[in-house]
Amino acid sequence: MKNKSLITLITLFMSMNLIARNAIKVVNGDLSIFKNASITASVKFDYKDLNIEGKPYMEHLKSRGRDFVRDWPQESRSSESYFIKCWNHDNDKGMQLTSEAGKEYTMVFVVKEMHMGSGAASMLVGFGAGGATMSGTMYILKGNHNVPLLTVSIDEQSGRSGMTEIARRVDLYGELAEDMVKTLQKTKQSKVPASTEAIAIPSMELTGIAQKLEVTDSKNTPEISEKKVKAKEVQKEQPKVKKTVLALTDNARVQMLTQAKGKEIVRKKKPYLGDFEAIAAEKEIGVFLDFSNALIMDQSEEDFIDYMKTSAGRKDVDPNFSETWVNEIKPALIDIFCGEVNEELRDEDCNLRFKDGIDYNYVLKMEVMDLDDDGNNVINYLFVNTQTGEVDAQIKCESDGGRVGRYVGLLEQGFESAGEDFVEILIEQFDL
Repeated sequence: MKNKSLITLITLFMSMNLIARNAIKVVNGDLSIFKNASITASVKFDYKDLNIEGKPYMEHLKSRGRDFVRDWPQESRSSESYFIKCWNHDNDKGMQLTSEAGKEYTMVFVVKEMHMGSGAASMLVGFGAGGATMSGTMYILKGNHNVPLLTVSIDEQSGRSGMTEIARRVDLYGELAEDMVKTLQKTKQSKVPASTEAIAIPSMELTGIAQKLEVTDSKNTPEISEKKVKAKEVQKEQPKVKKTVLALTDNARVQMLTQAKGKEIVRKKKPYLGDFEAIAAEKEIGVFLDFSNALIMDQSEEDFIDYMKTSAGRKDVDPNFSETWVNEIKPALIDIFCGEVNEELRDEDCNLRFKDGIDYNYVLKMEVMDLDDDGNNVINYLFVNTQTGEVDAQIKCESDGGRVGRYVGLLEQGFESAGEDFVEILIEQFDL
């Protein structure tokens, strides 16, 4: 009976995935905006009115623990960065996106519903089961005008399977970008009505948009003013925190991290060296990604970039790969790695978190040594004490990449595996 039930469940999930349902629909607007390669738009995901699995998102996060609340911003940045990367690749002849604020055009996602999926379904069923889902609306706005140039509805957009929540969420945002680009490319302008109605964004705090919406309810005015005062107070406090960490310029830190060297770890011996006691006491550790000594498909980083510009396969070649590598791919690799590590630390009730940046007491230098054509990697992880410049501890891991797909996708799968392998060894040193 158990086997019969399992077969029935698998068949059900397979049939669900075989039924194609377009979750993306163009509501109104001008499609020429999407096709205009001269436009680069800022991207904003608005979660103010978001419900996760039937609850207001903050209530949902709090119910799962304060670590979920703390990690939400970092995991959101990881997912949103992946959306931007996938969009720019798939819509390479049209409008491009950036996480930078202040552009003339802004793409705003008002996210209403999310379900984070199931690791159990991903493992037991497969076939795309257990993926995360999202519903909401996307608007493209220009300047301070609140009549959108383009409006797109999102109805239960789904991602693919994944064992961890961050992996499922990142994949969901990638699928959203891919499906949205496909839908916009196929939609005929003659079937799309013009935009006429003004819209209000729930958060009312759009970075990069000078929304001049008046507050008509006087009761709300003190609350808004109080938020502005608190924001200013936070901004004033930040420099003081930074000064207590390290009195070095960013260039000096980068130079120090680039020069930091660990000891050789012989493969057959234990994959770690050093004292992890001080590291375990930290709350946040920065991450610095270093490819200066890497062999990427048996090439130096510089030669690899040239290869991806001119000689890679049709789906991988990118004439602007120098900029893509620095501004999109490297940050995405760090975000994926940190997401995997932080999720496991959270599950183990460990308060330590890894963040993209170098302004911390300790910085984890990810010294990439080898990347093959499947994204399999060998990485030295050096815990650099930024007060002394010394490597206090280190870990060495060999991690699997991907199986099929674009090379950048294989790299990302490799860094997901790297996060899993690294944190497993790290937790052993913390004796959790």
